[in-house]
Amino acid sequence: MNENNDYIIQENPQYHSIEIEFGDVPSEAVRSTISCMGMRYNSARHRWYGTGIAEADLREAVDDALAGREGRFTPGDGTEYEITRNDAYGSVEVAFRGKPSDAVRQAVRGLGMRWHKLKCCWYSRYVTEDQVRSAIDKAMQA
Repeated sequence: MNENNDYIIQENPQYHSIEIEFGDVPSEAVRSTISCMGMRYNSARHRWYGTGIAEADLREAVDDALAGREGRFTPGDGTEYEITRNDAYGSVEVAFRGKPSDAVRQAVRGLGMRWHKLKCCWYSRYVTEDQVRSAIDKAMQA
């Protein structure tokens, strides 16, 4: 349990996942932050769970959201984005802070990018970083 006794984080070795349980219903900011990290809610167990998430990152994100601080996992207004190259899959990924506008989503779909719901990013093996950046910037200016 953390120092404020607001939540408990524990590993579930059976499912190779990490779980977080809150004392009270978490705020919208907390729910939005942890869902963007790829965590899902298990209503039967009243816990959030996810895989591939470091405990330290989860703790940092929740503490920032509880304190009302902007952190690296805090969702934004959808205008900030980061484009990365995923060498393991040979793909380009773009992650937004918050939900981007309809025009931006249409632009990345138009490039053939697909939404990865667990990683909360758009990805494609068939585009370059410059093509993605150009399409997003053009859609944001429209």
